[in-house]
Amino acid sequence: MAYKVKNNNGVYFIPAFSGLGPPINNEKAATGFIGITPTTTREHMVRAVLESIVFRVTLSYELLKKERCKNYKSIRNRKADLTNLIIERQASEMSVMGVAFLAGLSCGMWKDKKELCALHRVQQIFKPSSSQEHIEKCRQDLTKWLAAVERFKYWYKEN
Repeated sequence: MAYKVKNNNGVYFIPAFSGLGPPINNEKAATGFIGITPTTTREHMVRAVLESIVFRVTLSYELLKKERCKNYKSIRNRKADLTNLIIERQASEMSVMGVAFLAGLSCGMWKDKKELCALHRVQQIFKPSSSQEHIEKCRQDLTKWLAAVERFKYWYKEN
């Protein structure tokens, strides 16, 4: 659905189901859409939800770089244009694989992390766009999303 429209049509979604975590850190934030107009379609709303996930991960990545003082070469998700990293889509769901790997390590199925790294399988690689115009548009969308976040902060105030 998200690919049926060329942009979010000015619609932004704030995913604050239990507040907003780092680096925003606001437990009083509300979840919601902003920017809905008569021309907004379901596709725009779906796109806004998916973009909000990318924006949250981008903020988390920026915080990680700052806190760890480390540069990264790739991440395993679809955020290449905003993070300027190569994105690897794994061949299998990593949460489940992580649990399996930990269990296997603890019972001796694999002797170390090096053995597990040999099992790494990438299904698809996404490279950051080389279009400065596209990257600037992504950054502008992130800035607008952050402005929308400001409107949803402290929605739930203590009485």
